[in-house]
Amino acid sequence: MRLPLITLLSRLRWQRDPTLWTVRCRDHQGRNTVVRVHIRAEGVVLDPSRTGALTFTPPAVGRLRAALRDAVVAHAVLAGSTTKDTFDAPTEVANADAA
Repeated sequence: MRLPLITLLSRLRWQRDPTLWTVRCRDHQGRNTVVRVHIRAEGVVLDPSRTGALTFTPPAVGRLRAALRDAVVAHAVLAGSTTKDTFDAPTEVANADAA
């Protein structure tokens, strides 16, 4: 039995670069914390280092968005679903609502 690559990498807790998808923020008490973005066989996972509400500065929101986008693309490639529809779905929905 052959396992899909994404399943094997997920079991090994693989991440391309451990700091690449890490975004700094603050928790509800103002303490520095981080949110890590991981890929698993099921999809993209956000892993905050502390529980509760988190506050992101505008540049941190941009880094989080970029990390999420990279993780979704990496997951799609590793899972074998690299069709154009996978990456353009939100844009197409937004365009449909505008019409």
